[in-house]
Amino acid sequence: MLNFIALHKTGGDGFIWKMNVSGSMRDYMLRWARVHDTLSGGHGSDPHGWRNLLNFFGWGASAVWAGPNRVYDDRAYGTFEGAMFDTIRALVKTGKPVGLLGRGGAHALMVTGYYGLSGDPFAKDAAGNYTNKVTLGGFYVTDPLSSSKMTSKAVAWYTLKFSGDYRVRFKPYYETDSLLDDPYTPGVKRSRDEWYKRFVVILPVR
Repeated sequence: MLNFIALHKTGGDGFIWKMNVSGSMRDYMLRWARVHDTLSGGHGSDPHGWRNLLNFFGWGASAVWAGPNRVYDDRAYGTFEGAMFDTIRALVKTGKPVGLLGRGGAHALMVTGYYGLSGDPFAKDAAGNYTNKVTLGGFYVTDPLSSSKMTSKAVAWYTLKFSGDYRVRFKPYYETDSLLDDPYTPGVKRSRDEWYKRFVVILPVR
């Protein structure tokens, strides 16, 4: 995701990442994420680790903490539509990719674009709420696993929501092993309780 941002020059103020595809840097970043996530152990990471990694390596230590310097945040939604409408708006507004917690939270996917958009995703009603009166053909999705052979693959809205193919279906989060509180955001809550049975995305907020 950071390489994509660097390539397309959408990092904005304070962006420090330089293009890097080395295996040693990848492994170092994964180790860093595991130290800064809300798991008590294990071999993977979680949405907080993913969010913190992007902010730290992309914009520096101050971006890890909640506040005006944070660039990426993890967001959980009660509906597929809610997550996808905010994904559209983030892509349009920032030009940065969005992370999806695929396979029920067990895998990472990256959304880099969309197609077939009709309507204004930023339109609001009199109360200031988004109307969400838009239609979308789908998204361009990349899977970091080369064996999946998904690089900027066009995935229809219907497929992302209903497909029986676990590689592309965006399902609610069902991982339960993130038992710690997120120390970089105010409040105290077990992290799994933020995400369980909700649609989780790693969203650029600026």
